[in-house]
Formats: sequence, C-alpha cells, structure tokens
Amino acid sequence: MPGWTIELLAGERLTRGFWLILAMPVPFWLAVIFFPSSQVVRRICHPMVAPTILLIPLLYLYYQTWELGGMVWPGGIGYTEAQSVVLHPMGFLILWCQLQIMHLFLGLVLFQHACRVGLRIPGELIACWVLGPIGLLVYLVRLLIKRVLS
Repeated sequence: MPGWTIELLAGERLTRGFWLILAMPVPFWLAVIFFPSSQVVRRICHPMVAPTILLIPLLYLYYQTWELGGMVWPGGIGYTEAQSVVLHPMGFLILWCQLQIMHLFLGLVLFQHACRVGLRIPGELIACWVLGPIGLLVYLVRLLIKRVLS
C-alpha cells in the first residue's frame, strides 16, 4: 500500500504509534537515572534484557508492514533509495523504534560500566537518551578526566 494511502487512512494511528514507541523506553531510562543503586533496576535494566523486551513492538511493526503488503524496497544502494524507505510511514516507524532500542542499549551499556567503576552518570544517561552516541562521547570524556585527575 502506498505511503500516502496509509497516512490518509491511518494518520491518527501513526501518530499514536510514534508516541507509544517514544514512550516505551521511558520507564527504563527513569529507573537508571533516578534509582541506579537498586538491585532490581540493575537486573531489569541490563543491556540484554530491556532492549529485548522492546523488540516485541518492533516485530509487531514488521508484521503490520507485511500485512499491508510490505514496503517497496529500493532498487539500488544510495541516499535517494534509502530515503524512500524512511519516507514510507511504516518504514519511518520501524526506523524510529530501532533508534529507540539502540539508544537504550547504548545507555544501559554505559549504565552497567558506570556501576562497575562506581560512577553515577545521570547527565550522561540523559544525553544518551536524547542524543544517542553523543552520550557515549560525554561519558568517555568524563572517564578521561577522572583518569587524568586520579
């Protein structure tokens, strides 16, 4: 089904899906930011646990895309061809969901490492939540400064 048809018939549902995808990782982010010393948080917010839970909605998006007749995949490899996938409403939601999962995975890896070295990193986690790899850069700079000052 063409993207414009999906947007016309399901615009409100697409918007709701976007916000649900955005809200999915929020409990994990809030847990590691505000309760980093909790043993429950350390177990649930493991890089192999929390992102795996969020794969269920991603698989559902793939299923919905398949039910709609799939997306038209590009004929070549290039900027324009890749952009056509993201311009499809379901392609964008899939990419958005993957981005949220990857940001959460990265943030939880930082969280686990910070717990091992005895650091609290709420600022770095917020940067990772919002900006992804920029949070990693901020964390690495903090580790470098800590090493230099130690």
